[in-house]
Amino acid sequence: MEMGLFQQQSLKLAMTPELSQAIMLLQYPAIELTAFMESKALDNPLIEVESGYQSSSSWKQGDMSWIHQISDERPDLHAYLKGQIPFKAMDLKEQRVLNYMIDNIDDNGYLRLTYEEINEVFPVRQAEWETARTILHTLDPVGVGAESLSECLIIQARRNKNESALLEVLLTDYFTLFVEKKWKKLSKMLNIPVVEIQQVFDQIQLYNPRPGAAFGSERSQYCMPDVRVCLSKGKLVAEIIESCRVRIRDFSIGIEGQHDEAAVHYIHQKRMEYKWLQKAIEQRNKTLLHVTNTIIEKQIDYFLTGKPDSIKPLVMKEIAEILDIHESTVSRAVRDKMVETPYGTIPMKIFFSAGLHTDQDGDASALKVKEEIANLIGAEEKEAPLSDQAIADILKQDKGIVISRRTVAKYREQLKIPSSVKRRRY
Repeated sequence: MEMGLFQQQSLKLAMTPELSQAIMLLQYPAIELTAFMESKALDNPLIEVESGYQSSSSWKQGDMSWIHQISDERPDLHAYLKGQIPFKAMDLKEQRVLNYMIDNIDDNGYLRLTYEEINEVFPVRQAEWETARTILHTLDPVGVGAESLSECLIIQARRNKNESALLEVLLTDYFTLFVEKKWKKLSKMLNIPVVEIQQVFDQIQLYNPRPGAAFGSERSQYCMPDVRVCLSKGKLVAEIIESCRVRIRDFSIGIEGQHDEAAVHYIHQKRMEYKWLQKAIEQRNKTLLHVTNTIIEKQIDYFLTGKPDSIKPLVMKEIAEILDIHESTVSRAVRDKMVETPYGTIPMKIFFSAGLHTDQDGDASALKVKEEIANLIGAEEKEAPLSDQAIADILKQDKGIVISRRTVAKYREQLKIPSSVKRRRY
């Protein structure tokens, strides 16, 4: 062994800024891609973005129907509450306290203010605080102004004239044990039948734990489909939705007659960036089409029937092997993408589901197994609910689906279904 300088040839992939941007463009859905290109257009005078999704609605631009002129503004919770203040029944100091309370109510309708905290702002007597708090609890929506979930439920029970001594005891002193359905323990502690505790639980299921949520300021999030699946010449094919395609166009800015070397270099650099972005978008759309067409071939039963249980087990590695691309490329191509089908607009990731072994030919998708689990739990006897192991045994005997107890528990949690202990009825 000796030290020295040697020449050696090797091939390696360099992560250039252009390659990094190409990867990002592939994983951008239509809305994010449009925003990205608009930001590029601000820096590059040679780029113009033409975009805008046109819905398939029959409403035309010239239609001035009154239904399209209605405002979608929602009333503010604080303004709604202040509009109900009974000024005649309150003096100025109590009105000030109540207004300050309303200003400190969160989006769910809970009061985030204590007597000590309001005294740091301006002096308030305990009687004034209690009067304002009592009036706050009489306002709509029912339950607003509570300091805790248990108090919110008690307020609603009082307004509905369903309050009982047992309900107040359970919600005030044993709230944690009550909501965790440790009813046998509560039955022994309070020396009452479990059925009475269950009746109180059934009663509060009708109440709203977030009375202010209906006045939330959040706007609905809309999504635009990137791909459309349609029937062409008797065959299902995918196509990029033209209204979602971002077009970039070269302005009539030339370098002819320019004598400023800096200006010539700048325009040349921006023109190269324009051509690269155009090529990157074309490659993105091409990859997205190849992946979607392959999904159609694998999930043809769904596209013909529209039934979710017809989705077959499919993993991204299988698509990658067919298209001779990397699995991560498939993952980026379907990430946050929506596909427009004859049965609605759905996420592309819904077509990828792990397969579970069955005694019959072929495997069952995780979606189908979840549906079977939900059906079994829906039809069970609530006095003796099925355990996870019992569900696994039934699936194996009746459906031929081989699944472990832990997998049943995982799917049940994903479906937001409680365990058999918490599903039991007395």
